[in-house]
Amino acid sequence: MKEFLLHTLHSVGLSEQALPWWFWLMMLIGIISSTVVHEFGHAWMADKLGDPGPREQHRLTLNPVAHFDPLGFTLMVVTTFLKMPLGWGKPVKTDPDKFTVVGRRAGMALVAIAGPLMNLLLAFLLSFIVRLAFGGSLGSLPSWFEYVFIGMIISTLINILVFAENLIPVHPMDASHVVAALLPEGLGRVYVAFMQKFGFFVLLALSYFEVIGAFLLPIVKFFIRLLLPMLPVG
Repeated sequence: MKEFLLHTLHSVGLSEQALPWWFWLMMLIGIISSTVVHEFGHAWMADKLGDPGPREQHRLTLNPVAHFDPLGFTLMVVTTFLKMPLGWGKPVKTDPDKFTVVGRRAGMALVAIAGPLMNLLLAFLLSFIVRLAFGGSLGSLPSWFEYVFIGMIISTLINILVFAENLIPVHPMDASHVVAALLPEGLGRVYVAFMQKFGFFVLLALSYFEVIGAFLLPIVKFFIRLLLPMLPVG
């Protein structure tokens, strides 16, 4: 994430050595917004499929308070200002047996993919505003808007990255639930059991051997070129 954000900073005249405090505040806002819309996406889809749980848990909201795990949020704040962003949201609890629109397995896949798709939607919306401003379509803007402009770019990049990360078919990433639903039922159960037990270690191994970076890079670059063509992307 840091490398892509630095591309943005260089494009607006900032450098890593001179990052102002407000940059990290903007980054924290971007991380919070990406977490909120991601969890809201899961809750919204589960509700549409007939599961009353997310509504009863008050998760059908964009209020950040409803979606944050206390420890995950605390780490998010502290580590962002330590320049090593890390944190997580509160998982949305769903009951696939209560899905009425589709079957259990299809419903699990739809709920899983709704989170990252919501991140992609937010990235599209933010980038649309950025491109309007960049092209002068919003007219003359006050000087302080450049901070908002940079914040929107940062949030767009973060949401693109969250979307891409969740395409990794390894637990706890959302794509693992989609893969499980697409596999034959017996094999899907084996896959889920294996991933729940060893998924974290699989992610560590893939990261160590730089497989994750090789997977994410072309996806992230594609969406940056598509949504933010004014940014320098190698």
